[in-house]
Amino acid sequence: MSEYYDYEKEERVQVSLAESTLEEQMLGLARSVDDSIKELRQILEGLSKGDVDLVKSRYEKVRGAKNMAERVKDDALRYMAGLGVMLYNSDVYRSVFLELARVAMNIDGVAHRALLLAENGNINSIPVELWSMILSLVDSLQKQYNSLLSAVRILSSNPNRSFQEANNVLSLEEEIDNLYRKTTIAMYRMLREDIIVLMLVRDLVDLLEDSADLMRNVAENLRFLALYRAARK
Repeated sequence: MSEYYDYEKEERVQVSLAESTLEEQMLGLARSVDDSIKELRQILEGLSKGDVDLVKSRYEKVRGAKNMAERVKDDALRYMAGLGVMLYNSDVYRSVFLELARVAMNIDGVAHRALLLAENGNINSIPVELWSMILSLVDSLQKQYNSLLSAVRILSSNPNRSFQEANNVLSLEEEIDNLYRKTTIAMYRMLREDIIVLMLVRDLVDLLEDSADLMRNVAENLRFLALYRAARK
């Protein structure tokens, strides 16, 4: 009598291993993005004080973090492509990787605008009040991202807590939207005499706000993955 082989159990094991691998890659990508946001904070603070050399040196670190994020994202997408139809939530995972990588690209874009301001713009035309608003926007973005990073870190070990952290990301978006609107109004009012600086600062602020929107999208997908994980425990 031939021994019965449980193919469904084997498939469940393979899916679980695939999910664990993807979540490790996701965490690596999330940490690279976190590095870039922290470097950006230093860049903007340095720029507000006229420290051009700091801006130039730290920009390379942001670019390096962005390149690392791109590599991790590409590796994860290749891995998912090799899994075929085995992974039920592949579209959700794919969206998380793509949007996290876009956050890294946006942060690099902000840092590049800061570099252009340092090299070509009249930094002294940016009032202290406006710098304070921009830095507050970055600080709120970091706060939002801290919850996002936590949601990724504990997705498999504590999906219920991961769901709560993802909810925090969504709730913090309103705070960022309010800061963005106030900063935009102040920016047009204070920089209307210097069109080059105005355009660069506008791009910088818009990219920060777009990053918050991307984080919201990632959080929505993490909420689904957390619910999926919790239901299987």
